[in-house]
Amino acid sequence: MDDVTSDPTTSSSSSLTAPPRPRLGFLSLPPEIRLEIYAVLLVLPPYSKYDLPPCYHHHHHHSSSHTSSPPSTSTSISTSTSQQQQQQHDHRHYAETDRQRLHLTVHASLLLTCRLIHAEATPILYSLNTFVAHPSLLASFPRLRPWCSPVREAPALALVRRFHLTLRLDCDLPFTRERAARAFSGADELTVEAVQSMFLGVGCANLRVLEGVRGVRRVRIMGSTTGFEEYVRWLEGCMMTPEGGEVVGFEREDEAMSHRLNIPVWPVTMKEIQAHG
Repeated sequence: MDDVTSDPTTSSSSSLTAPPRPRLGFLSLPPEIRLEIYAVLLVLPPYSKYDLPPCYHHHHHHSSSHTSSPPSTSTSISTSTSQQQQQQHDHRHYAETDRQRLHLTVHASLLLTCRLIHAEATPILYSLNTFVAHPSLLASFPRLRPWCSPVREAPALALVRRFHLTLRLDCDLPFTRERAARAFSGADELTVEAVQSMFLGVGCANLRVLEGVRGVRRVRIMGSTTGFEEYVRWLEGCMMTPEGGEVVGFEREDEAMSHRLNIPVWPVTMKEIQAHG
């Protein structure tokens, strides 16, 4: 009877087989890497009034693609070249539009994944994004973008630290100096966009409602500020002064006149008066 012996090659290969590696999940990543991923998915670029809602990009892309007609075979070479250039331009436009749409997308459903991700990502969503302040309630009911739903929950409102305020210079303001101070004092960032219906139509009197704001880390006043740039720079420094700190008042005569009359005052020389009769 023949002896049955095992194949040495088979026995050696089975003994060298490595055990299967455990599958690593998202929570196995280091916390600092997870925070970077949260920022990519949840933080938008700084707010701009020219931002368009994502639905506009989708509708504009599809409506343009459906209305474009196929090139005719009887067209001349110049027309064909023009169409090719237009198609290349449209392709670049749609690519840029898609990038803008992606940049304006917040993947907030990530917070519903689990408790740990919710606890780690919620402060990033509310603290690092710039929210549009309410026209009258200011820091109450802010919106991530004008087309988004307002933030109502008190825990989330407490995390919002960056605001964009659109302030009209040519209308009565629906909030007081005290309300503005309570809303924005101590914020991380405040961008004030001054607007008016007519260039040089009014002065900077409405901006004085912000003179009680203190302790903001970064302030930027932009928009229709022609004629009172020095006051704007002073007001930015005033709002960035720590709470309780001393602020030297703005005392330039022509700016003070602009505050009282609510119109810009320009220094005019006698020669200019004589030149205009």
